[in-house]
Amino acid sequence: MQRVIVVRPYPARIRRKVFGILRSVGLSIVDADIIAAGTSDDEVMARLAREGPCAALLVPFHAHRDANGDLVNGLEVLRRLPGEAPRLVDTAVFCPISRMGRAAADLMLTRSKESGGLDRAELSKVLFLHEGDLDAPEIGDRVRRHVGAPGAR
Repeated sequence: MQRVIVVRPYPARIRRKVFGILRSVGLSIVDADIIAAGTSDDEVMARLAREGPCAALLVPFHAHRDANGDLVNGLEVLRRLPGEAPRLVDTAVFCPISRMGRAAADLMLTRSKESGGLDRAELSKVLFLHEGDLDAPEIGDRVRRHVGAPGAR
């Protein structure tokens, strides 16, 4: 099985669905590879910088507060990857996201790279998994294709 590193997963209901989808296509998620919700961006980036290769990153958008009370979200982690965890830059990314979260993410993604957005190459590595699509019959095929896409490990 191919390893997945999970960054600040969603609460149980969505987490079970997403983990189940990833496992159904042969990806492995173990407790040691889960970075807990509430972990600061700096701690997440330090951990990712130490990680070896993996098949995918699971980085939910999941805007929430870390243990210090600072607002965190998955897009900030993705934005920081090239500078702080360059070994993971070409790794496939799955980004579970709610409808409300997608609206916020869309606004963030309109920013230029210099203003905190993601460039087209970085964004091409990300497959947004909308909450409403998690039960769709084709979701496993979409996930399988994404992790096998050129540049994904």
